[in-house]
Amino acid sequence: MSKMSTEYFIRSGTQPLNKALFPTNKKGKQIVLMLMNNDTLRIQYSPLSKWGASVNKPEFTGTNLVGVNKGHSFLVAKSHGSTLKKLFDCGLVEVDNDTPLPDSRALFFKFSNRADVNRRQIFRSLFLEGRTRVIMEELQTLASSYGLKLIHESLYGLFKVVNEDGTKICKHDLVLENPSNGDPVRKQTDLTMLEWDDIFYSFYQKTKRGKERAAMIKENNLELDI
Repeated sequence: MSKMSTEYFIRSGTQPLNKALFPTNKKGKQIVLMLMNNDTLRIQYSPLSKWGASVNKPEFTGTNLVGVNKGHSFLVAKSHGSTLKKLFDCGLVEVDNDTPLPDSRALFFKFSNRADVNRRQIFRSLFLEGRTRVIMEELQTLASSYGLKLIHESLYGLFKVVNEDGTKICKHDLVLENPSNGDPVRKQTDLTMLEWDDIFYSFYQKTKRGKERAAMIKENNLELDI
């Protein structure tokens, strides 16, 4: 392992995404999820060695997840240098050169631009693959991440997907089908979390938000890495 320092991160530059190095522990995944869901959060790295015997040390040193407001950072969650290095080395975070720092002896890290392009694939890899349990509350949260809402019509025993405000995505309601056998989806457990994600994504691509994101990726000549 290369020795950690602010100079190490600056010198190394943004790393390519490497799925094989993605975090597998709960704390690492939690940090990634928080960065994905809130673009005002940063990882602040301010090693104690940079401060020496200074009496003007910041409120917190080391590695922490912080919120940033007008040049000041506030603590959201404690983290660890080894977690930061793993997230950096696998390309999930990169040095943030745009957000003003509270002190020159600190560094901010953000969810990397390359990770943002691949956020769906990253989320699937970290949180959905291998999941066998399907919980309705989690399905609603997953749908909401696409700006959608899942509705179960108990009268017909069927599901439908609409925009989060309740408006239709398509002119006519589409019956959700099980991709493995073509049968209508009647229970949340008829599909895996990955299959539900595929359904939500197919609807998302039809929405204004989905089309705008696809156009942005194409316009900037961005490509999926994983």
